[in-house]
Amino acid sequence: MNILDAIKANINPRNTGMDMVSITLGGDGTKVFNKTNGERSAAKKILMESEIGYAPEAVKVEMKNTYLVGSNYQKLQNNRIKKSAKKILTAVQLAGGNDTAELILNGIIEAGEKGEAFETKSLPFGEWVKDWEGILIQHNGEMYLRVYDETPAKKITTYTDPNGEVINPNDEKFSSFRKPAKKASGAVNNLKEALEKILDLTDPDIAQALKEMKAIKPECPKISNILSIRMNGETYTA
Repeated sequence: MNILDAIKANINPRNTGMDMVSITLGGDGTKVFNKTNGERSAAKKILMESEIGYAPEAVKVEMKNTYLVGSNYQKLQNNRIKKSAKKILTAVQLAGGNDTAELILNGIIEAGEKGEAFETKSLPFGEWVKDWEGILIQHNGEMYLRVYDETPAKKITTYTDPNGEVINPNDEKFSSFRKPAKKASGAVNNLKEALEKILDLTDPDIAQALKEMKAIKPECPKISNILSIRMNGETYTA
């Protein structure tokens, strides 16, 4: 059974909940070292090869992580934000109260109860596969799986050079080729910035509760890059 068939056999697109899957992705170093989303210039490629002895395409990248999959991501986002808002509200009240913050937080909780608090990112590219909306994407002849990085586990990523040696992409020699970090944006982050201005962040309970309020991060790995996927206690390999 190939990866796509395994996904269709194990994930129910009409499920009102979310399924947890463990995925191992494989690719090359262009996603790690390339500063832009487009093609690197020939000059930059020559420069990199001369500095480190091989092109970024020769670097093998393997990443393991656990994700949530499901079409009901809107409910998941609303429940998460509502839960975080309740924790922050409790911490604020225990610290002596803040009328403005409490008004905002109560509004978030009320919106969450109605299921209309925050929207996750919409379709990023391509089109949803019929009957698999919110889960499978088709784009330029490739299939993608929409997943959400909701788990506390940290990604395990391994980089291997052409000689089979494990390398550290944070080494100084790679610094000029790495992609710049993206600044978080969106409604949830805008809300956090507004709350940070009126809350006492020296209070550890408030700081911790606010830290837990974050948008669900959607990702769309290409199914052809999935080396293995574990669902319902079974592991499927490409």
